[in-house]
Amino acid sequence: MRKKYNKYEVSLPQINFSKLFIFIVVGAIFYYFITSSIIKYFVLRHQYLKLRTHLQEIKNRNKWLQNEIYLIQTDTATVEFYIRKNLYYKKPKEKVIIFKPIIKKQTKNLK
Repeated sequence: MRKKYNKYEVSLPQINFSKLFIFIVVGAIFYYFITSSIIKYFVLRHQYLKLRTHLQEIKNRNKWLQNEIYLIQTDTATVEFYIRKNLYYKKPKEKVIIFKPIIKKQTKNLK
């Protein structure tokens, strides 16, 4: 005797395993390259931001040095300041006092 089947029965499609395998391999390769490129993007972005801030610091230092060069070439007070500061020159009948910082050792109060 034959079994009677429900007329609303759903038939499952036949699965082609070779196409499924190719789809999974292609998806895995795609996932690998996308994730590695995203990681590389963030690493390179971090390096870019760090180099950009370093470049800005160098530009600021360059502007400061250009200003110093201009002052040394044109201003006699600046030249005198650097001579006094670095070479310890003094005017006649002038005393130069060099203060060295005092380093205090911290001691614990034992009570």
